[in-house]
Amino acid sequence: MLNMKPQCTRCQRSSIEHYDIRWIYEKRGTVRTVCSALIALALLSLIPREVGLAQDNTDKTVEDVREAIFRFQFNRIGTKSDKLVRVYFLTIGESPQDPDETFISRFSDLKSSVRKASMALCSTNGTHIACRDRATGETGFLFWVGPVRVHSPFASAEGNFWLGTQAERMPRKYFLRFTNGRWTVQQEALDVHRQVPIEIFE
Repeated sequence: MLNMKPQCTRCQRSSIEHYDIRWIYEKRGTVRTVCSALIALALLSLIPREVGLAQDNTDKTVEDVREAIFRFQFNRIGTKSDKLVRVYFLTIGESPQDPDETFISRFSDLKSSVRKASMALCSTNGTHIACRDRATGETGFLFWVGPVRVHSPFASAEGNFWLGTQAERMPRKYFLRFTNGRWTVQQEALDVHRQVPIEIFE
């Protein structure tokens, strides 16, 4: 119960009137805080929700990134070759190794045949690299994607591809972003500070 005094000696208001005034200002402050919180939540709701969909460095996420880079490389072939390449040989990792069959099956929609790099016979003279299928002798192109680094919604990896011509030793750096439920390559750049020992692909 309020301890009311008859009059305030400074402004001649009753103590209960002083309490009402303080309560009103306190309420106004509370309303401001609540409104600010609601505005912040509304702004957060505008952030693209796909940002949190890709989990960092899970096996599936890493393979999704690799697939996106390989498909980007395949599309680049159209600008460098005027004929349909029937075989694409894939290799992954820092020390090149075959992807598994499940990963290879991701490319079943392509007209060209996608195979493991171990099925290819590749040779290089230090400046050029050429590959053909060990069993059929078909000429193919070699594609490589190195270790993948994911920090959702971004990812990056080294890689390269060789079309049977001059063997580029500088790896390419691929930068990706997770948008609309999938990974897409945003930028490709040569890493001029490193060299790939192409002899390891023989």
